[in-house]
Amino acid sequence: MGRGRGYGSSAVILLLCLVLGGCAHQRAAGPVATPRHGGDGLVGVHWRLREVAGPAGAFAVPASLDSWLEVTSRYAMSGRDGCNTFTAAGHRSAQGFTASDVTETANGCLSDHGVLDAARSGFSSVLNGQLTRVQLSGPQLRLTTRKCTLVFAAAGSGR
Repeated sequence: MGRGRGYGSSAVILLLCLVLGGCAHQRAAGPVATPRHGGDGLVGVHWRLREVAGPAGAFAVPASLDSWLEVTSRYAMSGRDGCNTFTAAGHRSAQGFTASDVTETANGCLSDHGVLDAARSGFSSVLNGQLTRVQLSGPQLRLTTRKCTLVFAAAGSGR
């Protein structure tokens, strides 16, 4: 009887994780994305932007652009869009992720009509409060809004 009760508790915990989005995309084999893996594969990882797809087309993002995102345990975000750094409050739900209270530096970056503009536009669509779909697959993070998709790789993953 004690055995069944343990399975019930485990099932409730698993269901809560899935509903809250915390465990929905983790691999059972262990932390793949980062050694600092917590209750959510999104949190505690330095995510480097690798690709942007949007209205202006699809672009591979070179490491030299230094465009990245980090999320803390309370879903606070910080990052760099290739020009400006930002911080924001993140809110995770079963439907996805939204950002609010965004603070951004105001560096005067020139338009390149290419990858820099695409990266800045992509981050802008994620940071403007739109619902963003979050997909985690091993060391890859995909953020999708109505306008664009940003694809990140966990730093050190080689992707």
